[in-house]
Order: sequence, then structure tokens, then C-alpha cells
Amino acid sequence: MTAIRTVAFDARYVNDRYHGIGRHAYNLLDALTRLDLDRRYLVYYHPGYRNTRFNIEKLRERTNVELRPIRLPLYLPSEQLVWPILLARARADLFHSPYVVLPLLARISSIMTVHDLIFERCPEYRPRSYLQRFYSPVTRLGIQRADLVLTVSESTSCDVQAYYGINRASIHVIGNAVDSTFQRASDPKRLAAVRERYGLPERFILTVGAGRPHKNIETLVEAFARLDPSRAPTLVISGEHDPRFPDGVSAHIQAHGIASRVVRPGRIQEADLPAVYSLADVFIFPSLVEGFGLPPLEAMACGTPVLASTASAVSEVVGDAALAFNAREPEQLATALSRILADATLRTALSRRGLERTRAFTWERVARETLQAYASIEATAGEALYAH
Repeated sequence: MTAIRTVAFDARYVNDRYHGIGRHAYNLLDALTRLDLDRRYLVYYHPGYRNTRFNIEKLRERTNVELRPIRLPLYLPSEQLVWPILLARARADLFHSPYVVLPLLARISSIMTVHDLIFERCPEYRPRSYLQRFYSPVTRLGIQRADLVLTVSESTSCDVQAYYGINRASIHVIGNAVDSTFQRASDPKRLAAVRERYGLPERFILTVGAGRPHKNIETLVEAFARLDPSRAPTLVISGEHDPRFPDGVSAHIQAHGIASRVVRPGRIQEADLPAVYSLADVFIFPSLVEGFGLPPLEAMACGTPVLASTASAVSEVVGDAALAFNAREPEQLATALSRILADATLRTALSRRGLERTRAFTWERVARETLQAYASIEATAGEALYAH
């Protein structure tokens, strides 16, 4: 067995632009360095990137961590020339990327995480710039170059195999986790302040997500419009509009004449999300495709009953703890929504099952399974060395 003593971790993704990937990168790094005291972790981060969510500096207090600031922008071709020099000087044994870009020319074992292949499944999302021309080939080369590819779901694993021809044996599936900050909010003052801040009604149905076609908010609007207005609470649609696409959600709301029954508070600040989830009667996740699907788990961790689509990785994540519906059938969603709103016993059961479900999705579990992945790389490298 060839030991991995020093891990170079690419923490440049821990910034405000990379919302989900940054959260994954920081929380995984935090858990790894807390549990894995026998290895040395070199944490490369960009001090010029805006990061208001995570305290990288606190990791400096750990004896197995060395913070290394580098002003090396993400996705520039020049990084492929810089990384081999940095990693050789550091004498690192493993490069860990929490995303799809690896140092292709560096003579070092490497591991990467593929969160989703939305760009492949939804080509219209691809940025029309040099970045896309660089992104696609580097992603492909990185996936082929990696000693091990991590994916956050079996669904994404299947996509990696289908789009890039990678053998399943080279993929290790490790699901994401729910931050411990997501729990039932009960402080009346905090709840009242959050309700006022976003103009939330006394009772409401909640959905959270960016305004992109695969989030499928239009189907939710269609389903909501079919509900009896005298019995249905307000629909709250959180998230920012993506200027790359027409605002189909607004068009659907206007077409159905339900503007007075819909609240769109924009993006909800991360610190307020647990309170908003806690205030909601029901949370709905109508997405057509996801690499994982974290919002349903966040809502469950706050004790909110969840309706989730059967699409992609979503069913894999929520299991039997959510009421399922076909994301392309507004009538089916309307029926499910009417049922859950009318049945307090069902809501209580879903809330209980949701809380139980989230207990398995911890960052400690993610870190321990990642360390098992490191061990498999050590074993494979040792076998290759012995074979020669």
C-alpha cells in the first residue's frame, strides 16, 4: 500500500459565487480535518474571492492544516501550468478537487467530485464564452485522469458513465449532507422577524430554487392554480430569476390570474432559510433533474412535510419520507397537494419520517466515506507499484 500522507485540497470554490459547491467543499474539508488527524492537509484558497459564509481561517487552528493562499483564478488555462510546480514543491501525495477541474499535468494521484451533469443534460445552460470552450474538454480530461471520481448520487454516477464512458469501478458514490444549522426554528421573535422581512403570510406553501427551466416551477404554478382558493394557502416562490431564460413563472402566474395568491420574496438569505422552512405548511420540490437535491432534505430537517418529484436523484435522496409526484403532471401534483393540505395526520407522519431520514445525511458520514475513498486509492496505487 502506498500511503497518502499529504492532501492538497482545492478550496478556491469556497466563495459566494459557488453556492452549493462552496458549501460542499467547506463542510467536507472541515469534517475531514477534524477526523483525519494523521494526514497533513494543504488548503489552497483564493484570498481575493468574496466569501461571506465560511470561516476558512478557523481551520488554521488545527495542527494538521496548513492554509495556502493563491491568487490563481478558477478555469484559466494557465492554472494547468502552475499546479504541477506548486504540488511538486509541496510534495503532496493526493490532489482533492471538490469539483470537476484537476491539474492534468501534475504527477500526483487525484480525486474529484461530480455534482451533476446539468450542462450535458441541458445544453442551453452552457455559457457562451471561452469558459465553456475550456470547461468541457478540461472536465472530460479530468474525469478520465482522476484515480477516483466521486459522485453525490447514483443518478449522477449513471450520467458520468453514459456521457464520459467511465467504468463504474472508478466511481465512488457519496451523498451530500444537511448542515446542522437546518433544524426546527421555534423562537417566536426570530420567526416573526423573518416573516416580516420577506412578507410571508400566516400560512403558505413553499418552494425554493433558482429560476431555471429544470427547476420546473411552472408546473407547480399550474398545479396551484387548480386548487380551491378558499382552502389553499398562499404559494411562496423563493429564488432569483436567471436572466438567461424567459421568466416563464411570471407568465404562468399572470395567465392563471393568481398573482394575488403568490408571493415572490426573491432570494432568501441562508441564515433565514431554517426559519422560512419552519414557517411553511408544506415544502414542494418539482425539479425535473438534479444531481442530488438538497432543499427537500433541508426542509425535512426543519420538520416541514415535503412533496418531491420522482425525477432524477430526488427520489434517491428523499426515499419514502416525501409524498411523490410526477414532475410533468400538474394534475397529479394538484391532487397530492390537496391531499397533504387536508390531512393533518399525513403531514405529521411525513414530518416525522423526514426528520428520521435526515439523520443519515451528516458531514461526518461524508468525510468517513471520503477517507475510505482515499484508502482505495492507496491500495490501488500500492498494487500498481507491486505489479511493476
